This record gives sequence, structure tokens and C-alpha cells, in this order.
Amino acid sequence: MRILSKGQTGVMDRGYQFHKDFDLLQKEGKHFVCRIKSKTTRTIIEKYAVNPGSHVFYDALVLLGTPNQNQTAKPVRVVGYEISGVKYYVAADRHDLTAEQIASVYKLRWTIENFFKWWKEHLKVYHLIVRRANMDLWFKFSQVLSPICCWRSTAGSSLTRKYPLKGFGSCALQS
Repeated sequence: MRILSKGQTGVMDRGYQFHKDFDLLQKEGKHFVCRIKSKTTRTIIEKYAVNPGSHVFYDALVLLGTPNQNQTAKPVRVVGYEISGVKYYVAADRHDLTAEQIASVYKLRWTIENFFKWWKEHLKVYHLIVRRANMDLWFKFSQVLSPICCWRSTAGSSLTRKYPLKGFGSCALQS
């Protein structure tokens, strides 16, 4: 997680679920929201109330992993939510956000993923690596458009009001 600066939040998929990394990120003052496998062992430290009627069905402070094997040393917050009949679990260290906001942060990751999928399919751009001089324009276009899509998809939400887009360099949340 070298690309994150202290205070920034990395939003990651299940492939980045390494419990030691969660401990390291917290030690370095870096934040994370990471999808985790639904069958991950959770040792509950404290369970939080969830709003009835919300898409969030689980919110707890836990130790992730199997004790004496791969368990986190520091507790993390796990939020479970359901969209279109599919249940997702995300681990985070953001206690300043509501469970609904944490779920929204992870969902934003997929909004951006879907945008790049569309971009690749319709604009026939298969890699974001600049290989020719004229491709530099596409790369710059993506740098400007990605944060705008991120901001637009949260327009009017409490996330946008609390964490406004400050520039075109990154969509990382600042604490």
C-alpha cells in the first residue's frame, strides 16, 4: 500500500484481503475499505445496531481470521450489506463513517470499475498504459473523468457533503 499517504483511504477488492496488511495500514495511519470473503472467521468484539430497512444487515468490531494462525492483531470494522439479493462484507477501519457510508464507498469502486469496462469496450482502449504519443490524450481524459464520475455518483449524498472532491488527482477519501 505504498501509494497511500497517511490519512488516505484505499478501497480494495477481495484479492487484497491480507490480515497483516490491515494491521500495517492501521499502524501507518492509512485507512482501508476492503471487500472480504463471506466465510472469513470473525471474532466479535462489539456488535453495532443497524437501521431497520437499511441495505446494511451487519456492523461489528471484530478480529478477522483464525486465532493463532492469521488473525488480525488490531480490530477492524466489518459491514455486511445486500444489493439485488447478493450479500457483501467489507472490512474497514473508518469509525467516523456510518455503515451505510462504508457500503457506499465500496459500491463506488464498482461504479468506477464499470465505467472503465464501458470505456474499454466502446472506445477500444484495452490498457491504460501509454504506448503511443496520441494515447496520451486518452490517459489524460481518464485522469479527469474518473474523479468526476466518482463525484457525480455521490452528488447530493452525505458522502459528497462530508468529503467533497478537492481536485482531479485522486478520489481517495481524506480523514
